[in-house]
Order: sequence, then C-alpha cells, then structure tokens
Amino acid sequence: LGIMHWQVFGGSWGGTLALAYAETHPESVTELVLRGVWMARKSEIDFDFGNGANWVFPQQWEQFVSHIPAEEHGDLLEAYYQRLSSSDEEVRKAAGAAWGAWESCRFSMLPNPEMVEDHAQEYADVLSLMECHYTRNRCWFKSDTQLLDDIHKIRHIPTIIVFGRYDMITPIANGWELKKALPEAELVVIPDEGHAFNEPGIAAALVAATDYFADR
Repeated sequence: LGIMHWQVFGGSWGGTLALAYAETHPESVTELVLRGVWMARKSEIDFDFGNGANWVFPQQWEQFVSHIPAEEHGDLLEAYYQRLSSSDEEVRKAAGAAWGAWESCRFSMLPNPEMVEDHAQEYADVLSLMECHYTRNRCWFKSDTQLLDDIHKIRHIPTIIVFGRYDMITPIANGWELKKALPEAELVVIPDEGHAFNEPGIAAALVAATDYFADR
C-alpha cells in the first residue's frame, strides 16, 4: 500500500499482533496504542484455561468444562481443538458456542447476557477454532516470554497501554509487567472496568490516546 510509517493500535489478540509486529518492524511504527494485551505466556493460558478466572466464574467454568468428557480434562485445549476442527458441523458449532460463552462471560466488568449470547454465536464457527489453534501452539513464539524479551527493540516508540483493573481475560498484571519492561510507556488503568474495548472508560482512554498522538 506504500505506507512507510504508521501508528499501530491493538487490543487483546490485536495487542499480541501489535507488539509482535512492532518488535519485528520497529522502523515502521510511529506510535503504539495497546489495550488489554495478551502475550501468549503459559501463565496467561493457565489463567484462562486452568486455575485463575475459574475462581471468579465457577458456574460458567463448569459449563465450559462439562462440554468435554472427564477423561479429557487433563488437556482442555487439545480436547476443544479436536472438536473445533471436527468434520462434523454440529460438533464444531457446539464446541464453538461453549468456547465463546466462556470467553464472553469475562469480557465486561458487569454481567452482559446479550454480549455473551451474541459472542457465543459469533464464536460458533471459525473464531473459536482460530483462537484455540493459536493458543495451543503458543503463537509459535520462540520462547514463553518473547514479547517481553524483545521489548528493547521498541523502547524508542511512544506507547500508551490501557487496561481495565478487573480484566478477566488479560489480567492487569500483564499491563504492569509491560510497563516495567517498557518504563517509557504510559500505563492507563481504568479502575472500574474489565476487558471490552467499548466499556465507557476504556473507550474514552483509547480515544484520548489517539487524539494525543494526532495532536503531536
């Protein structure tokens, strides 16, 4: 497209891609605006699919786990992958809906049944498979901490990081660890919101970040 330099903006999985891109092509990135960043580390995957978010959402976790026979609970990602990639459409859609329901119930600070229902439908096909595929392969990163290890490559890039204090998909600890690795960055914590980009405080902080860079 002939674009030599650009601002890179991404949240959640988009934040993973934004960091990976910036660390690979730092000369092309003028600024970074990141939200609720996921770094594909084992600790984060365990939080999502092991021992973490299930303490806060036990009922929804039981529904997620109950989709898989007990003998396969040792590796839920693999069990879900086999169903999400099944040649049987009904098996795929049922697993995708269960995957989407577990993810969606954790999006916002306050319960949002409409969002859960909408996302369960959206995830019923390819989105859940893509997410599971990348997660079980740890995004093919060369190490568990690749995005943090390579942060020195982007120390010169002005960066604003936005997190909700009660993010149950990408915990605030991710933002804090990013800030410690990249002290030049500004970490904006919204005290009463979760993960979703369209929660009022998070949306306002993202607009403020892009306005700030536009004014520069």
